[in-house]
Amino acid sequence: IETYEAQKDPLCRAIWVRTRFGDLFMDAQSFHAARRYRDHGKLYSVFEIADEISQSLTAGQIDLSAFCRDVGKALQLKPRTTATAMELPKTDTHPRSILIVVRHPGPLSSVQDHRDTGLRETLYYRPANEAILIYTPSRKTLEICASTHLVRAKVSDTFAQSVLGQDLSRKPLMARNYNLARFRTSLCL
Repeated sequence: IETYEAQKDPLCRAIWVRTRFGDLFMDAQSFHAARRYRDHGKLYSVFEIADEISQSLTAGQIDLSAFCRDVGKALQLKPRTTATAMELPKTDTHPRSILIVVRHPGPLSSVQDHRDTGLRETLYYRPANEAILIYTPSRKTLEICASTHLVRAKVSDTFAQSVLGQDLSRKPLMARNYNLARFRTSLCL
């Protein structure tokens, strides 16, 4: 902490954290993106959790390996999925929550590469995607930011079943989807 605080300015602190604690820095980036989604009305979904689900869940109680395995099955992914969970303390605008960042492979894609010999070669790769979940026990809500509605729905269903133990056949998740981006360009006050 002393070394971190001894850095010259906020940019130097960010660079220091990025070089020494890369995973933590990436989690902070994901949290920042989630906050921007929530606070600025970007595209995301909110799912309501059943009333009988306990409010005492903490980030340390989540079995991340089982959750990742279940997400991989739900999304039909062969490559490994990873996740990080952390506590978000109460702020002036948000109650105590749990942040879960799920990193998963995207669909197989390709790009043409022009070689030194003049020939073109197709290179295949899987882009890295992530789904950011914010579970707020006091509100009984699960907010999720992800690239597609399908990923948001499947990851939230998996979280509700695998982590919270909700029986979705008895009470499915109630969803609200937000996409206010259109109003930012079409509505002038």
